[in-house]
Amino acid sequence: MILQKQEILNVILNVPLKIRSESTSTDNSSCKSGEENGFYCWNSTRYLILIISLICFSLTLSNAIAFNFTIVCVHRDLDKDGTKAAVTEVVLFRNRSSNGNIADTYVISKDQEAMVISAVAAGSIIGSLSLPYASSKLGTRLVFTIYGFISAISTLLSPFALSHSIYLIILMRIGQGIANSIGIPGLGAITSPWAPISESGIFLSFLSTHLQGGLTVFAFGAFFVFFRDSPKFHKNVSSKELNEIINGKSLNSNERSKGLKTPYFKILTDKSVIGVIIACIGGAIGFQVFNQYGPLYLSQVLNLNIKKAGIGAAIPYICSLFVKTACGPISDRLTFLSQKTRVIMFASISQYCMALCYILLALMPFKSDTAAQILYTLALTFSGISCVGTLKGIALQARQYTYFLLTISAFIHNGVVLIFPFIISAFVQDNNPYHWSTIFYAVGIVVTISVTIFNVTCEIEPRPWTY
Repeated sequence: MILQKQEILNVILNVPLKIRSESTSTDNSSCKSGEENGFYCWNSTRYLILIISLICFSLTLSNAIAFNFTIVCVHRDLDKDGTKAAVTEVVLFRNRSSNGNIADTYVISKDQEAMVISAVAAGSIIGSLSLPYASSKLGTRLVFTIYGFISAISTLLSPFALSHSIYLIILMRIGQGIANSIGIPGLGAITSPWAPISESGIFLSFLSTHLQGGLTVFAFGAFFVFFRDSPKFHKNVSSKELNEIINGKSLNSNERSKGLKTPYFKILTDKSVIGVIIACIGGAIGFQVFNQYGPLYLSQVLNLNIKKAGIGAAIPYICSLFVKTACGPISDRLTFLSQKTRVIMFASISQYCMALCYILLALMPFKSDTAAQILYTLALTFSGISCVGTLKGIALQARQYTYFLLTISAFIHNGVVLIFPFIISAFVQDNNPYHWSTIFYAVGIVVTISVTIFNVTCEIEPRPWTY
């Protein structure tokens, strides 16, 4: 079991690390000098790294999706005033004079609203393209900090942009998307050097679970001050903690992959990889529909007030935290089942159950807001189980090329976020519940077909192109 965890961790993301050789890792005297005079956080520096990184990732995500809830609030402001914008328009904000009367209103079209929402995905694609090169030249610490400050500046300038130009809004949203692109690479860039083998599941689970501008500046400032690309170079890491972190890791795996040419054609024509890509498309659609439009659906279709909609939109992520934390160890302990069976089982539970929730949402009466809230919560919660299904399958079969498949997965998610607002704008008029039912039917069918293809084509043994 330890070997399996080691293999998964070693390939979860192929991030070049400047860590000492194995021969020096066993020499405590050469690891650190002057240890008796330092402060080593009770041999728990890695947990502070985990907490700071979690806060940073959470803030970049919350900055990117806050606009979705802005739409909810302004629509509620419309209803309270007893006025209604045209179906093809969205009132983005209203300024009020000192006596409480409306001074001016800023209106954008539904197509412009879709552009503003999609701008985050465009920024994420830009950020994803530049991140590998920038990280190899500047290191994780500096690059992640720069991306974080881009998110902070974009968020701080958003109120100014909202009151001046749609193009400024889109520019700020692109900036937030660029910063948001560090999410998936961050899983490997932080977990690989900082997590011991026995704690890799905890790091991955927490870093993939997310908790606005000035606070972002503070968080990434703390990240820059405290984080180091390798625990070897951190003054608060003792020899004891360092040896605990690197114990059992294959320190040469990254070195072996350096200079190797990625066999793109062989990877992309492998039937198992094709199944993985199809599964990622279905999973991304199933997750992003509610990730992007959950607050709008709760507020404008189920007619929940803003407070209830906010709580309702947060509950699925809280549930997902517990589910992710539990499913990792459970998957490792089901040793009476083959690794392939476990991957297929958790992928099926995740995707089939999520698809069922969408179908039931499409079938139920629109007055059943409590039942709809439960199904909405379950859909996103089940989606979280994919971390020990599809993601684990990617790591097991792709080995040193896992980073490439994770990059494809990130592009798929960004592509869905980029395109879906225009689909919603075209097919859902005035948040008509019947139009949403059509969307739910389509999503449920796509998710079901995609995970079925994954189950049929799934392989967990290292593919021939990994040798």
